[in-house]
Amino acid sequence: VENLRLRHGERLILDDVSFEVPPGETLAIIGESGGGKTSLARLLLGLLDARPDGPRSRPGGFRWSGRALLGEVDVLRAGRAAMDRLRGREAGLIVQALSDALNPHLTVRRHLREVLALRGERRPDVEKACDDWNIPERIRDRYPSGLSGGEIQRVLTALALLPRPRYLILDEPTASLDRQNRERAIRALESDRAARCQLLITHDLELARRLADRAAVLRNGRIVETGTAREVLERPASRYAASLLAAARGLSRTPVAAGPKASPRSPVTAGAEGLHVRDLTHSYGHAPVLDGLSFHVPKGSCLAVLGESGSGKSTLARILAGYVPLQSGSIA
Repeated sequence: VENLRLRHGERLILDDVSFEVPPGETLAIIGESGGGKTSLARLLLGLLDARPDGPRSRPGGFRWSGRALLGEVDVLRAGRAAMDRLRGREAGLIVQALSDALNPHLTVRRHLREVLALRGERRPDVEKACDDWNIPERIRDRYPSGLSGGEIQRVLTALALLPRPRYLILDEPTASLDRQNRERAIRALESDRAARCQLLITHDLELARRLADRAAVLRNGRIVETGTAREVLERPASRYAASLLAAARGLSRTPVAAGPKASPRSPVTAGAEGLHVRDLTHSYGHAPVLDGLSFHVPKGSCLAVLGESGSGKSTLARILAGYVPLQSGSIA
């Protein structure tokens, strides 16, 4: 990437960004939310409707200048056919925005079958691929609307890595995963990394320590510091990187205040203010997701619902908000 600039209208999103990622290396680009990291990831794979910047360019919309190469392909100037050949084969992407990351008309099985076919397999073994990537049987015939955020992220990881890409862009690739599945994903991203270039975009400094060889700090669209991951994350030279590191250390040491204990089977107090859930049961097809859930969250209190990916947390949230119809039980 050489002297890359990106504007949206009059707003400068990326300002003179330059870096290189050789084969076998992972570069982490770290910085706070809104600094331009996700825009960079989407621009590098032609997923922004962006046009060249210049004196004759129309105002408004995304406009770029500079160069960005994946191997010999200038991704900013390449046509649609060239980018279609690159994406999903040579280059993979795991995105942060999960809501529209999968095709809503395809089941999980069909997503994996498409990617295996792109790899040239005449008889793709979808079941083996699901087993290898810890995609359980109960979700393989579901559409994306029936998946939790963590389940979507596990599917995306499989889709990105199955074609064995030479270039892999990771935009917060573990943000929606529970601890166990996060470890699985990190091990998958560490394996065979010598055969590809990886660009990790994150504000998770612990993830950057685990995966990155080098790090670049992005602030307000500009790279303010680069170096080895150890140098940047342990002995930062810029004041901004030092503040990020201090904030991360402070967050990890912040004690969690103890709150009132709650049980999923705790009795519901009739007439009390707050959220009342009684005997909530929900299934996808013949697969039960929630089973007789009852709880009361009094006004002024917070109930934390914890559990691994796919345990029913997102389904519960969607039902409570009215996005998924209530099958059985009551909510007040």
